[in-house]
Amino acid sequence: MADLNIHIMPLIVTLDGKSYREGVDIKPEEFYRLLAETDSLPITSQPSAGDFAETYQRLAATDADILSIHMTSGLSGMFNSAQAGAEMVPEAKLTLVDTKKPYQPRQDGK
Repeated sequence: MADLNIHIMPLIVTLDGKSYREGVDIKPEEFYRLLAETDSLPITSQPSAGDFAETYQRLAATDADILSIHMTSGLSGMFNSAQAGAEMVPEAKLTLVDTKKPYQPRQDGK
């Protein structure tokens, strides 16, 4: 995805007391193997505002215009973390999208 300049913020997955960044510290094959070996259920959490700020700052160093699309705020706190992270990076021109909100065409015809 890097060749398309698309960056993914990984969810944090905790299984048997150990936390992993989805797709970074643990690949799907390993996750499912560990899941099959345990009786516990995984717990997920969103990246912190600081994680978002760090990513936005790194991206803004080469291009201030950033489109950040997020899982619905109805299912995760990820959008709120992204908003808080965005406030820490004033040099970035961020457009945040909460996929919970339906598209509404402009009423002025433009």
